[in-house]
Amino acid sequence: MDHDAQALQNSAQIERDHKGASERALEQNSPAEAFQSSEQYARSIIESSLDMIIATDPQRRIVEFNHSAEETFGYRREEVLGKHIHLLYADDQVGEFVHHTTFQDGKIEREIYNRRKNGELFQSYLSASVMRNDRGELIGIVGVSRDITKQKIIEQALQRSEKRFRALIENSTEMITILDRRGIVLYESPAVEHWLGYLPSELEGKSIFEFMHPEDVVEVAPVWLERQLRAGLGPNVEFRFRHKNGAWRTLEARFNNMLDEIAVQGMVLNARDITARQEMEQAIWHLSTHDALTGLYNRAFFDRHLTEVPPDDYPLTLVVCDVDWLKALNDQHGHAAGDQLLRSVAFVLREAFRSGDMVARIGGDEFAAVLPRTNVQAAKEVLRLLRKGLRDFNQTHPEFPVRLSLGAATAFDPTELANALKQADFQMYAEKQQSRQGWRRNGD
Repeated sequence: MDHDAQALQNSAQIERDHKGASERALEQNSPAEAFQSSEQYARSIIESSLDMIIATDPQRRIVEFNHSAEETFGYRREEVLGKHIHLLYADDQVGEFVHHTTFQDGKIEREIYNRRKNGELFQSYLSASVMRNDRGELIGIVGVSRDITKQKIIEQALQRSEKRFRALIENSTEMITILDRRGIVLYESPAVEHWLGYLPSELEGKSIFEFMHPEDVVEVAPVWLERQLRAGLGPNVEFRFRHKNGAWRTLEARFNNMLDEIAVQGMVLNARDITARQEMEQAIWHLSTHDALTGLYNRAFFDRHLTEVPPDDYPLTLVVCDVDWLKALNDQHGHAAGDQLLRSVAFVLREAFRSGDMVARIGGDEFAAVLPRTNVQAAKEVLRLLRKGLRDFNQTHPEFPVRLSLGAATAFDPTELANALKQADFQMYAEKQQSRQGWRRNGD
């Protein structure tokens, strides 16, 4: 008997066995249950399945080949019935393994490669098990499989994408952190070790707020909570973060709500260390607003400050000072001595004025101070303390005594500020003239 005839005989045997089961079901069950046991019901399920259903007899000849199998492999059912199953495998050894394992264990599940009619290979997921008739006799193997080519292409693309993005993240100079809703670190990028000294594992599982400066937590927490209510990027925030060595580093960061993204399910924090930038900005600001010789504010800052005085600072007193005999000192002892005298003036002024007063060098030998919330009576007391400070300094530094001509005036609102500056200058020049006349009478 040839293979085709044998396959047809086996198929007929399967149909007779099924028919017998159907007849017994008609006798024992309700009409509905009997229908579900019928060959028509079984055939409709097989043909409507989106998965490929292929059955073979014990000699591995194909006895069932449903519509999905036809579409996937490119064969018509009539072309493969009675043919050896190796026709559908890309590798005969894999086919032998599937057959042997299924008969030995009763079932198998694994990914395999198949071959279409046109020779094209494709990947499928196979679930196969042995078939027995109602007498328990082995009659073959049935396999249910699905073409997973597209799925594999997508998986491979995702894997490549994941590798690419992981490489970008792990080689990024920015610190990238994934946090849960409580602020617990779920993931930390390797860049954190370079900037903050921690290994990623030393931060993961801990709250980011444990490492944040307490004063900054008050500012950052509302932004953090607000961002959890809205998807996407939030505004830039700056906060101090404790370095592993204990120092505070300033970070600029943005929260990105990706809690609903399946691949992330967290709040993403992109951060960079801006400590050096801040220090540079501070240094540039200091150079642009301070006098290099004395360390006091310069004329540019003084002028700008007068335009920005808040209303609460009135009444406001302006004090102007002029260093006497600076040119004579430079001529007799050199500019180094003159520079030292100017530094001494700055020292005396710092000691005399309050911490909230703004003191500036506004010219070569001219200084000025802005005293907020200082009325006329308080200004007189400040000048008294300044003159006392001058006498005390000169007693301990008699070689180059500091002599200043002073003037002061008080403004009670912004409209009086310009006039107050003129009055202070007028008083200072008047005092300077009196001092020169006195020095001349004394032979100085």
